Amino acid sequence: MKRAVITADGILSIITGILFDEDINKPIEKIEDGDPITFQDELNVEYYTFKYRPDSTEQIIADLKSRGEDTSVLMGLGRSFCCLVLGTIERLFTPDVDQCVIEGVLDFWLQTNKIKTLERLIDNANTQLTGIRIPVDFGGETRDATVIFDAPTIPDFDLESQIGESVRISVGFMVMLNPSHTVYYRDYTVTFNYQDGTTAKTSTVPLTGLNYSSDYIPKPVPFSDKPSNVGSLNLSRSFALVVNFDGLDNEFIDWLTLRTLNVDCELNVPIETVMSRKGVATARSMVIQRHEVRINADTGNENHTLNLAPRGIR
Repeated sequence: MKRAVITADGILSIITGILFDEDINKPIEKIEDGDPITFQDELNVEYYTFKYRPDSTEQIIADLKSRGEDTSVLMGLGRSFCCLVLGTIERLFTPDVDQCVIEGVLDFWLQTNKIKTLERLIDNANTQLTGIRIPVDFGGETRDATVIFDAPTIPDFDLESQIGESVRISVGFMVMLNPSHTVYYRDYTVTFNYQDGTTAKTSTVPLTGLNYSSDYIPKPVPFSDKPSNVGSLNLSRSFALVVNFDGLDNEFIDWLTLRTLNVDCELNVPIETVMSRKGVATARSMVIQRHEVRINADTGNENHTLNLAPRGIR
């Protein structure tokens, strides 16, 4: 697999694409006549790397004057800046799979009244990015990126800067690059259809883990042309599904737990389990092989492990 070339400009393109996305860069104020003001409008940040520098206020004003537009030196007081600095780049030590973890820092210089706006923007980004991978491009090499931002920290405070009372705010980030089109948790869904008394119900449980397997039962068979060599012939197979989830407020979890605590429950109640992988669904009528509930003496959640197998009698 060809290696993706990691540059500060490439990472900056990913970061700005995220921070300017409409689901993250949301409107924070409505205007009756005109466009709504977003987080980026309020911050008014110029993003750059060490390879480039943002235009000076004098240059911006000179360009506006050359176009005949109204200008003021005070326009520069609303500007903010952000320099992206790359840190460590750690690649998976293999020639076949290009996978790497990139760390860096967004070094903001902005007015103190914009701190809360930046905090909300970073929190929006982490909320939207949790558990997803973003398709990105590095000079023709596509990758799936997972991006995580740290909470903003303030290493420096400046009362007398040319942009007013200002601060330097550092926001650390980590970008994990995986080969494109790899299958991960979000490509799976598991839905349970079950009978609660006389009522048919359907439930999708937020899973914390999923494991499934097909076990084949073989028989040794010699080759007809050379009996001294023995091959294998599969006579049957069994399927097993194990799911893990927390004890959340969910009808299926409550129904399942009450069955486990009930000494007189029916043993072979069918549960139609629909598992989807990359949009392809498979439905099976299954029975419970094992249901384990673990509770620890701490503030953690009740944890469930449910083992299912296909129902043998129709």
